Parts: sequence; C-alpha cells; structure tokens
Amino acid sequence: MKPAKKIRPLHLALFIFSLFPIGIAALFFYRTYEVFVWKEPLNLPTPPKEKQIPSIPEKKPCVMGGKVYTMMYHYVREPDPRDSKVVANLSVPVEHFRRQMKMARELADKWTIALASLKDLEDMKTNKCYTHKNIFIFTADDGWSDSYDVLAPIANEYKIPFAFSIISWRLDVPGFITTSELRELVKNPLFTITAHSLNHFDQSKLSPEQEEDEMCLSKKTLESLIGKPINTFIYPAWRMSEASWRIAKKCGYTFAFSTNFWTSYEKSTDFYHINRYRINNDTLETHFEYLISLSKKMQVSTGTILTETGEIDWNNYLKNQK
Repeated sequence: MKPAKKIRPLHLALFIFSLFPIGIAALFFYRTYEVFVWKEPLNLPTPPKEKQIPSIPEKKPCVMGGKVYTMMYHYVREPDPRDSKVVANLSVPVEHFRRQMKMARELADKWTIALASLKDLEDMKTNKCYTHKNIFIFTADDGWSDSYDVLAPIANEYKIPFAFSIISWRLDVPGFITTSELRELVKNPLFTITAHSLNHFDQSKLSPEQEEDEMCLSKKTLESLIGKPINTFIYPAWRMSEASWRIAKKCGYTFAFSTNFWTSYEKSTDFYHINRYRINNDTLETHFEYLISLSKKMQVSTGTILTETGEIDWNNYLKNQK
C-alpha cells in the first residue's frame, strides 16, 4: 500500500486562488438574473436626507403710533464775527454737532430712540407700523458746502441717517455744494435728498403758478441730477401759502416739512404740515433727551423750549435734573 501524498502549501494556495474566477463569474450571473429576469431593483442604500431647518423671519418691533422728532440744522461750522445774528444763531459749532451725533447714537444703541431716514418714515406711514415710540429724523437745510465737508462725514461716522434739502438753482454756486458732491451724497445709504424749492423764495408771497414752479420744477431738477425719486419737500424759511400743501401733493411729494406749525407728526392728517425742531448754536446734546421727556407739542427756540403753556428754560431744567 502506497503512502498518501502530502498536500504541499503551495499546491493548496494555487487551488484556492483558482476558485476566485469561478466565484466572481457565479456572482455576476446571479445579479444579472436578479435584475433582468426577476425585474427587481437593487436594494442600494440611499443617502440620508438633510434636515430642512425652517427659516425664522426677522421680527421688527411695531407699535401702532410713534412720535417723530425731526431735527433741523443749517450750518455746522465755527462762529464767524462777520455773521449776521440769524446766521450766527443757526451755526452749530463742530464740536457741539459731534457731541449731538454721539448722543443720538448712544440713545439709539440703548433703544431709547429709533433713528430713521425719510424712506423709513414712508414705510411706517404706508404700513401704519412704527419701529419705536420715539423716532428721530435729522435734516440739513439749503445745501451749504459745510453740509458736505463737515456735517456728512460726522453723521456717517456715527451712522446717523440725514436728509439734505437742496435749493436746486444754488448748486455749484460758491458756498453751496456742487452737483458732483450731491451725487456723492446719494451713494451713501444713510443720506437722502429732499427738495427745498428752486430759489428759496418766500412762498407766502408767490402766485399759485409761481409756487407750483418752485415746488414741482425743484423736484424734477433734482431727480434728473441724481436719478432717484424726490418724495419730500421742505418749505423755504418755513413760510407757505394756504395752497402750499395742495401744490406739494400735486407735485407728487409724500411729505412736506417746515417749522412753527405747532403740529406734531402724529397729529398731522395730511403729512404736508409736519413740524421740525430747530437746532441752534447753543443747543446741547442733552436736548434730545429733554425733547423725549416732554409730552406736549413744542418748538425749539434759542436756549428755550416753547410749549402751549409758554416758555420753559431748558437750561434750568437740566440743572434741576442733577
């Protein structure tokens, strides 16, 4: 009897390796039969779906009515002994203006007030939704050169929206801003341009036809220069005729502002008699807080606040708060 042959490791490895092609071929034919004969889909794993996180709309505060305080500036510059009494009174020193803008920014950051542009005011009017009970709007009249050189950079530094009311036919006149500067201003989203007539005439002394030219042509002139709609009119030197508000509406303005109307924004039904508070050379930055503290209609005069009951010396008021 012959002894059994020993299986060498090399022979075993070759035998196992020879089985691989047979196994692969069998698997291929099985899967082909499964797909094309059984007509069943392959059970391939599907990637998990990403969870859809619903977007949360931004919630903005909304109150049914708000008091709008509109500040009126003219010059931001240092005192000049050659100035007339009126010009000197309207000239706010640069450092005073900087402190006022700093105070406005601090009040806004504390949510004591809301700063708004005229576009914001239009949206509030349309939606009957006010962002705050105390809304501050800042305006600068006439388009003096210091509005571009001094006022605008400081307002931009503290992110204060400003509306610049322009006398259309004084553009490019020495002492006033130029057309190119006007176009630079409108590039800043903080700044808005408003019409302030063609010539700054006393509108109470004009005929209806002349007044319409001053108001309507001013709007068209500025719109052609900046390529944007002009929706607000500022009455020159706060003077107007009985027909002024109707003409403003006819020209296509949404708002018209002046001073000395003794009319609060929230009491104005036609939005063409909106009051503003004049900022003078002796107005302190604490004046903004004082305005909020008063509940009655008021107007700014030199160093005093005028109310329905008479004058209040607001400097003495500040002393009493210490």
